[in-house]
Amino acid sequence: MSILTDALAAELAGGKLDALAGALGLTPDQTQTAVASALPLLISSMSRNAADADGAASLATALEQDHSRPLSSIAQQLGGLGPLLELAMGASKEPRALDGAGILGHLLGGLQGEASASMARQLGLDPATALKLLTGLAPLVMSTLGTLKQERSLDPMGLAGLLQQEQAQLEEASGADPGLLAGLVDSGGDGVGLDDLARIGGALSRSGLLGKLFG
Repeated sequence: MSILTDALAAELAGGKLDALAGALGLTPDQTQTAVASALPLLISSMSRNAADADGAASLATALEQDHSRPLSSIAQQLGGLGPLLELAMGASKEPRALDGAGILGHLLGGLQGEASASMARQLGLDPATALKLLTGLAPLVMSTLGTLKQERSLDPMGLAGLLQQEQAQLEEASGADPGLLAGLVDSGGDGVGLDDLARIGGALSRSGLLGKLFG
């Protein structure tokens, strides 16, 4: 399994997925499937943003400044994962590590509504719930990547390479053609490809990846 996905699975272990399900009003099974659908979108968007030297440097700086601590340590200070998720999914912009809406807006460039609607169609969810999930997951993905950056002493281009590798492994796990995720996200200026991204997430959930992640 991929490095980042492994690390995300560890972050969601130990009952944390149940806490996320509770915050969303979903069953654990629904939440697992929704997480699998959201990951290709978030990771591919990060990879796109880091595809050139300036973007990779900007991502590295953001990780160093705002996402150098695991969310688990912030959760302890806040009294548990529940309060952390409330902050991440709410309107608060402080701390910046938990500004889920701000992170998601930077990653998707204004396509949050279209992305959540696409996920909702594929998963049979309310669009507001899908958006809430994306908003809650965005800080987790950034925090996990920030931890990996520190542990592996990754420079900006190392971050870009890790994300490209991550994208390729998600494509392989879902049975998508090589390079498809990058192409879909790059075409997203008018929303093209978001339904395809959601379908790839559905394929990931059916491929057995969910069992590897949360089993």
